Amino acid sequence: MPYTSTVLVTGASTGLGYAAAVQIATSHPELQIVVCSRSTPDTADKINAATGRSNVVWLKLDLSSHANTRAFVKDYRSRNFPPISAMLLNAALQVTNKPVRSPDGLELMFAITHVNHALLFFLLKDQLTPDANIAITASSTHDPAYRSPGPPTYTDAESAAHPDDSTLKTWGHGLSRYANSKLANVLWAYALSERAKVQGKKWTVTSMNPGVMATQLYRSATGMVGWALNVGLRIPGMSYLLGETVWTPDQSGELLVNLGVNWKGPDFSGKYYDINSKQSNHEYPSSSASHDKALQKDLWDWTIKEIAEGNEAGAWETL
Repeated sequence: MPYTSTVLVTGASTGLGYAAAVQIATSHPELQIVVCSRSTPDTADKINAATGRSNVVWLKLDLSSHANTRAFVKDYRSRNFPPISAMLLNAALQVTNKPVRSPDGLELMFAITHVNHALLFFLLKDQLTPDANIAITASSTHDPAYRSPGPPTYTDAESAAHPDDSTLKTWGHGLSRYANSKLANVLWAYALSERAKVQGKKWTVTSMNPGVMATQLYRSATGMVGWALNVGLRIPGMSYLLGETVWTPDQSGELLVNLGVNWKGPDFSGKYYDINSKQSNHEYPSSSASHDKALQKDLWDWTIKEIAEGNEAGAWETL
């Protein structure tokens, strides 16, 4: 059976992305699902075996650099997949104990979580269906109101991309850099949604908080912090000790699947969602900073300047 369209999922080797890919593959046999990650080429085989279907394929995607992201797009285009009806921009990295730069000289979490996801979008936007969904996995840490030991310190895109490494002295400082990258996710989602609307696009653009989950996001954490995040979250009763619900990837994956595949149109687009929300559709207010139009424009303009080559910058102003 020919597939009607393609769903692209980044960060799909484990955790939230993997769970979402399994759910989509199970409920939508008509869709071609492309799961992307830096390693684990057996991901598609595992999902196909679990679902009894064959609609999932794996492609290598390393979002740490512009060059690797462009190489992925070249490979993707050579496969002649159907048009993309959903992009689930989910991949992220949390490195909070030391400063790490990408091959392009950017703070690594910012590069992976925001910058090269934006590059991926721009390079593939001509593949999107007229009513495509773009769902971005953000985090409650983008909001200073969330009780995090590392709240965002975001002032502008340039500072987030090239922070002063001498200020990284504690785990909390590292978490602030992670929070900055997640605020960029929400800012960019709003900026994209608004520009798409102005230009008459019918895309549904959303961002979401998947909540606290026991996943490999925290794999670089060490010491007691590493134990708490990588082991403690898997202990029954941890929700009570944290005072916060610990969700499974399957539970949070259901929301990501709804935003990526099932929910379409202006009633959903341009909004932020949270697995912890009491609303039936999990809509939730994002931080006040995320609604700052000046910050949205600064991030949009800076991002295009950073990633564009040749005449791409001008071409990308038209979605």
